[in-house]
Amino acid sequence: MKYILCYGDSNTFGYNPKNGLRYPEEIRWTGRLEIMLGEEYKILEEGLNSRTTALMPEGEPWRSGAYCLEPCIRSHLPLDLVILMLGSNDMKLCFQQTEQTIGAHIRELIREIKRISSEKDPEGKPCKILLVSPILISEDMVKGPFGDEFGGYRSVELSKKLAPIYEAIAKEEKCGYLNGSRCASPGKTDGLHMEPEDHKKMAEAMTVKVWEMLNF
Repeated sequence: MKYILCYGDSNTFGYNPKNGLRYPEEIRWTGRLEIMLGEEYKILEEGLNSRTTALMPEGEPWRSGAYCLEPCIRSHLPLDLVILMLGSNDMKLCFQQTEQTIGAHIRELIREIKRISSEKDPEGKPCKILLVSPILISEDMVKGPFGDEFGGYRSVELSKKLAPIYEAIAKEEKCGYLNGSRCASPGKTDGLHMEPEDHKKMAEAMTVKVWEMLNF
């Protein structure tokens, strides 16, 4: 059995933008991924709405990906792969982040994953890591329920700048990389969250990449 931890935000949680609830397991990309990979793979879901890379919203430090990373990993060890897909919530207006600062936080998370996972490996080797750059934020977000929170067009433009930053970091840190914006798009409901068809597309792209990383 190969164990894969999916560490992300609302698009990993499976947030349904039409009702604010959660898509069923067979709809969200994590559930689809487990089905597509087959019986020898176990997907461990660690998606949280509004999770950032390392930024702490006032009164909610647990929404920081850095804050929760270590207990999440340690509770699931040993792991073969961690899929890391964070960064969208860092683009909220209150955080005033740039593509460079978001990238710096992602690098910190990668290094923490390596450190923590290697401690319990008999040979001291870290698990593999697949870094996924977030899907784009579309213009539909601007007039939607999250428009003000994300600063309107500012985050739309910022989301376009993350993929090359993430790709460079993945190469430098010797991680796998997948450009999420080439795999799926947000739905028109809020311009932020994937709807069922794009969860399917993401799962299909993830399946190919995971199979490649764990079998070759």
